[in-house]
Amino acid sequence: MRGHRYQLIGSSARMERLRQDVKRTARLMDTVLIVGQRGTGKELVARTLHHESRRRGGPFVLVDCSSLSETVFESDLFGHERGSFTGAHNRKVGLLEDANGGTLFFDEISHLSLNLQAKLLRFLEEKTIRRVGGRVQLDIDARIVVATNRDLARMVEAGAFLPDLLDRLNVLRLRTPALGEHLEDIPELARHFSALHAGNGTFDRLAPEVDRLLRSREWPGNFRQLFNVFRRVAAFHDSGAPAPEDFARALEY
Repeated sequence: MRGHRYQLIGSSARMERLRQDVKRTARLMDTVLIVGQRGTGKELVARTLHHESRRRGGPFVLVDCSSLSETVFESDLFGHERGSFTGAHNRKVGLLEDANGGTLFFDEISHLSLNLQAKLLRFLEEKTIRRVGGRVQLDIDARIVVATNRDLARMVEAGAFLPDLLDRLNVLRLRTPALGEHLEDIPELARHFSALHAGNGTFDRLAPEVDRLLRSREWPGNFRQLFNVFRRVAAFHDSGAPAPEDFARALEY
């Protein structure tokens, strides 16, 4: 997948398994639940699923569940008709309708309130929508992909997540590994960063001391945290191959 826009970088066994799982899952049309720590590339996996599926010619629509509020959820997701409420001066097409024929990705699904979960569950059961203030039922053909960094089963036990919704979402499951589970991929990730961002081959070959330093660290922020380190080094390093002290400085943030 080198040179591809949607790259799952790494030659380790864990990343190879993820790539194969994504390819197999992309051929199916079932709902997919992507689980993994923050910064492990869950959105990238969702976009790769879409790109490698038969729906690649359709839209990929992202819903940031952490930004949805009770008051605008129905309007954002289902759309509304003109005059359906104060301020509805024009018809609005919702995100579900936007995703028709493609993929709808709910990022951080655990942020939805129980009330919003119930409305999403109803859509998953019926695959139809009606715009707020509208009378016509619209059929929606969109693959649903969701992601979370929380344990939804525990949320169900705590009464914070609907069990029926989890059953609907947990048809196919993909797990994005933490960076600490495949540190051997750091040199390849460095080359990828160099090609995409640095543009000058700065990180094409890490010194052994740098490789050891990076592998010795804990990465709670995973890929995102690692790429931030590369960004700092690229921003403050003048020329030549970065030295271990350049990375040590970047790791102090």
